[in-house]
Amino acid sequence: MAANKLRERVGRKVLEKKILQQKKKRAVVTFESAKNILIAFSSKQSESELAQIEQFATQLKNMGKKVTRLIFLGKLKRKEIKPGDIAGTIYLTQEDFNLWGMPVSEKSSDVLNTPFDYVINLNMNSPVPLCSMTACSNASLRIGPYQAGNTACYDLMLGNNKHPDLKHFIQDLNHYIPKL
Repeated sequence: MAANKLRERVGRKVLEKKILQQKKKRAVVTFESAKNILIAFSSKQSESELAQIEQFATQLKNMGKKVTRLIFLGKLKRKEIKPGDIAGTIYLTQEDFNLWGMPVSEKSSDVLNTPFDYVINLNMNSPVPLCSMTACSNASLRIGPYQAGNTACYDLMLGNNKHPDLKHFIQDLNHYIPKL
């Protein structure tokens, strides 16, 4: 347990250093013109959160957006992933990241190099691998939940301390994103 917390802390420091070295240009793409959106989350989130995420993805699709799901499966081995994957879904496991949570696989590099309009992290307690995928992405705008320690990872952070849950984060997304 202590080793995991140490790995998490060191991983966040490594990520901060990597973000500062990046020279990627960021731009605010209006929601109306945004076509390609990546939503990132973990398979370990609760059933109710996964249902909320699916509802949010469907809502975006109904607005004419192309939605790609990035699901972090944690320690599940790639060979354990069953066939019949959902179209437009990318599965990453711990095998796709180094010890500190930085992306190292070809599959993760492909995601990072894809020019998404928005990347939205829908994990309220984001593990380092999800933060690194969001922070290092080639997206025009990186969006995530407000957490004081993750300010370098996102261009736009939403949420508040009164309601730090996914339901309220998605409500904030629905309220503020169309105003961009």
